Formats: sequence, structure tokens, C-alpha cells
Amino acid sequence: MSVEYQQYIESKKEVMVGKPCVKGIRITVEAILEMLACGMSHES
Repeated sequence: MSVEYQQYIESKKEVMVGKPCVKGIRITVEAILEMLACGMSHES
């Protein structure tokens, strides 16, 4: 089973200076990875 990340992630120059974000919201993939690295879980 493979997940096509393009369904969930987009990059637009006018949104968050072009950083990859979750579609429809202004949260970067980088921010999510940092939260997970600090110990936050999807249940938090």
C-alpha cells in the first residue's frame, strides 16, 4: 500500500513562502515533523 503525498501536501509561493504545507491549512510539513521529534503524538 502506497500513499501519494501529493493528495495531502502542496507548495505555493504565496503560502508560507513556498514551504510544503498540508493542503487547506497553513501548517508546514517541517512544523509537524518538529512536533513529532519533540515527542508529540497524533493523540496529543
